[in-house]
Amino acid sequence: LAHSSATQPSMALHVILMAATAEAASGHARPVYAEGSSQFLGFGFDLPMSMTPPLDAQGNITVDGASGPLSAGGQWINVTTACTGGVGWWVGLFPASAPNPIVGVNPGDPKYGNNSNSPFTPPFVLPAPLKYTSVTEGTATREWWVPNVRQPVVLALFSGGTTSGGSILEQARTAPLSHSDAAGPMHVRLARTPRAAEMRVSWTAADATSGVVRWGTTQSNLTRSIVSTSVTYASRDLCGEPARTLGWWDPGNFHTAVLDLTGLAPGSTVFYGVVAAGVQTPTRSFRVPNVGPGGTLRAVLTADMGATTPDKVSQHWAEMDAYQTTGNMLSWATAHQADIAFNVGDLSYATGYLGKWETFMNAIMPISASMPYMVALGNHEQDWPGTGSEGSGDSGGECGVPTARRFVVDGADGAVRKGSPLPYWYSFNAGPVHFCMVNTEIGSLWNGTQMEWLQRDLAAVDRSQTPWIVVMGHRNSFDGRRDAFEDLMYAAEVDLTVAGHVHYARRSCPMYRGGCRTPNATGGYDGIVHVIAGNGGQALNNASAPTPEHPYTGSGCNWTDPAQNCTAAKKLTGLTQGSGTEFGMSYFEANATTLTWSFIGNNDSLAHYTFALHRAYPRVSKKADLQGMSSV
Repeated sequence: LAHSSATQPSMALHVILMAATAEAASGHARPVYAEGSSQFLGFGFDLPMSMTPPLDAQGNITVDGASGPLSAGGQWINVTTACTGGVGWWVGLFPASAPNPIVGVNPGDPKYGNNSNSPFTPPFVLPAPLKYTSVTEGTATREWWVPNVRQPVVLALFSGGTTSGGSILEQARTAPLSHSDAAGPMHVRLARTPRAAEMRVSWTAADATSGVVRWGTTQSNLTRSIVSTSVTYASRDLCGEPARTLGWWDPGNFHTAVLDLTGLAPGSTVFYGVVAAGVQTPTRSFRVPNVGPGGTLRAVLTADMGATTPDKVSQHWAEMDAYQTTGNMLSWATAHQADIAFNVGDLSYATGYLGKWETFMNAIMPISASMPYMVALGNHEQDWPGTGSEGSGDSGGECGVPTARRFVVDGADGAVRKGSPLPYWYSFNAGPVHFCMVNTEIGSLWNGTQMEWLQRDLAAVDRSQTPWIVVMGHRNSFDGRRDAFEDLMYAAEVDLTVAGHVHYARRSCPMYRGGCRTPNATGGYDGIVHVIAGNGGQALNNASAPTPEHPYTGSGCNWTDPAQNCTAAKKLTGLTQGSGTEFGMSYFEANATTLTWSFIGNNDSLAHYTFALHRAYPRVSKKADLQGMSSV
């Protein structure tokens, strides 16, 4: 191939290489290796002159601080890249079992879903990396956090950018990096059951072999034990893409056991440790649940949070403020001795990139291992066409399965049902509050089995024991949208609903059918206060001006208002104090007569808005007849 300019031959060969790589992505080309070695040079197909095009880019990647097995809890390492020529250099973290080389793909190909429902994000390679970052040409070093994901991993260096599948070339990869105790228990999480004298302990491990929870009332004497059962999921259990192909990540096995706390005093401390594959976790503790009007319940809460890795390396739908939200929840929970934590849907924002669940579970474990961590299914956990859910393809093909398998709750059915949604709803008592967690993603909440369950559940509440009723669910469907549902809650004298989905914080007045209500007697019931707490970490929505119906509408950023300066840089650290335009979490507490709620800002960890509800005890009731309601 002769040209008059010395620069043109390399340009022509580069074009040929691009074409060959595109062919490789379609399965028509072959990998090319250096003669007599396993060094990968690129993809090629036979040219008329039997000429293999050389690469115009070369790269190498090395790690420092990983001479032996990495720490079981994850470890920081230094990653050095050396890149010459080429464009679009980047590094990703992959399972060591990933094909060598990893190749670029076209997500529009029918085998990867080929529909607008799938939330594909770069890099477009198979498999997708757990996380990645761009690197500059030349030599550069940056610190990476390498989490324990129960299997060896590699860091791979690529050229060709992240979006043009046929142009992406793996140039080098590290030797496999392994963690000590990789088969041991991780992602420990607690959950309430309907019985006050129980606590569910769950964790993730590499295999399905039964583990054991050892526990007792003193830290040095864990004399009681219970064996776990386990479950997992395979790609065939999921609904679509990218979860079944590009985004697939081996989830491990999810173990669970329920501790019988009968005879232990409410509020007393239980110590426990989890054993799997011969590895025991550090001894942790929780308090025996207390139910009744005599004490105070304290809780932390968020929604629409997502997850961020400690090194802030890019990840699918990375929510950079999520790390700070989790830290604030832990700080407030510790300082106020919280009894329970809630996450009201859109938990990890994995949306089919299943490795992101590893990031989320690692982030919440300091909270979830010390108090019950109760969750709701959001649209980004459950929704998928043809499954009966409210939305479209928001779950990225997960259809609720990864959430329901990790977060086992009593009353919820974790069975996989193709073509129908998971019935993930439940209730329990904590302190003076009866909590209902509903599934807003399926139609049965409005006129079916879930509505019937909710009616029975609310009718059975003993207001002498749990004078407060709080209903939680991901979508803000409570605020006058569904008449029959609102009628049911108003008749049952539900005090508070909590939702996310909209990415700001907001509260309403005591409300019914769109209007503010006043008590029918001193200390009596007035209406339902609706809270939105969706400012946990995902990009904020615009806030509206306060109204009598919604006296607080803060923690949403008006991106069209230059004065608010809703820039990415501001987004990383929280926005201006007191402006009502910040990420954050919530803290609430309740005793027999008062429920107090505070919106906490991430920028200073302070309460930026607080309101309180007051009721007489015993309750002054409207005496509504739930069983006679014709609208249900």
